[in-house]
Formats: sequence, C-alpha cells, structure tokens
Amino acid sequence: MRMLVIASVPPSTKISPENPRVQALLKIAGLQTPTFDLDREAEYVEALRPYFVRKARDMFSGHFKHVLRFVNALRALGHEVDLKILSPRYGLLDEDSPVIPHIASLRNMSMSSIRKLADSLKTFESFIRAVRSKNYDIVVLVLNREDIFLIHDPKAGRDLSIASSYWGKLIVISASSVKKLLERIPKSTFYSAKNVGERLERLEGYMSSLAQLKLPVA
Repeated sequence: MRMLVIASVPPSTKISPENPRVQALLKIAGLQTPTFDLDREAEYVEALRPYFVRKARDMFSGHFKHVLRFVNALRALGHEVDLKILSPRYGLLDEDSPVIPHIASLRNMSMSSIRKLADSLKTFESFIRAVRSKNYDIVVLVLNREDIFLIHDPKAGRDLSIASSYWGKLIVISASSVKKLLERIPKSTFYSAKNVGERLERLEGYMSSLAQLKLPVA
C-alpha cells in the first residue's frame, strides 16, 4: 500500500521559541521570536544552528507525535507511507526538512489573511505536486480546521478535486464545520472530530483497520 499522510502541528515547536537559550541567541543576532517571518529564515538558521535547528519530525510534539507513531507502525509492516507536515510558518514540509523553534497558528486569523498566506507559501501547489509525484492508494489529511484552507479553498481557486485522479481514496479527519467544504471532492471520506483527542481516535481507528492491529492513542 502506498499512502501519503499530511498532518497539522501544534502552534509551538517542542523546543520553545521562548527557551532562554534560544532567546539569548536571537537577541545576539538582533532577531525577534520567529512567527510568520519566513523571509528571514536564513538569518534564524544561522543564529540558532546547530543546537536548535532540527528535522521537522523531531521538532513537534503533542498530537503530531501520535501521528508519527501510527505512520511508523504502518512502515514497520512494509507499507510505503510518506509523511508531510502542513505548517502555518513553512507551508507543506517533508518530515526531514529543517525547522527552527517558532510559534505560528491560523487560529483567530481572518480568512483574507489565511488566503494571503496560502498564496505566499504556495501550499496548494505543493500539495498538487506531492500527490502527482506518486499514484497514492490513500491520502490521509489530519488537519486543524483553519489549516484546511491552506490547501482547499475553492472560492480562492484552490480545489483538491482537480487532483483526485492521483489517489485511490482521500481520507479527511478534521472539524465537522469544514465537512461541507470537502464532501464534494471525488473519492473522499470525512471523519468528524470535535477536538484533538477525537482526531487521534479517528486516525487510530482508520490506520489500525489498515494495519489490522490495535494501536493505543495514549
């Protein structure tokens, strides 16, 4: 089985941008706490390397660590599973991409601002390239409600339906409030989740059925 999993991440990285050592290095370099200022990434990397620049999969905790565990369990069974991260700071990231400590969330951001960010990060275009790179049997989106709009926002010209020929099945696990936005995408199934805990339960249930094993969320 060939699968692509795309997951949201917590607003703050595992290494907090407020960490005193991080803040000290940023102050020396004349930099502020990293948020959405991706245009200064090279300066941040130069100031924080090597100790505070990590691979994306190692930089996020919270619900993301459970997503990573499910992915690794399927890989251990011999399935080909690609993992990407949908980040409000970086856009669509490979799990091996370098990441600095930062805080960035779309919560409380206006729709116009989200659309400007999607245009800047080219998240939709990155998603289309990713699914076209392989004919995936299954694409799984485990996303925060607001993050959905970075890759699927038909009113802004971003419609995942145009890529439906590149997957066998699309599974979306997110808030019920975006169900109508996604239900017209061909070959898609939507699992509603009220919160992060429910999102993990839906993910566990679906991936465990694929793997034919029980994986605890806790």
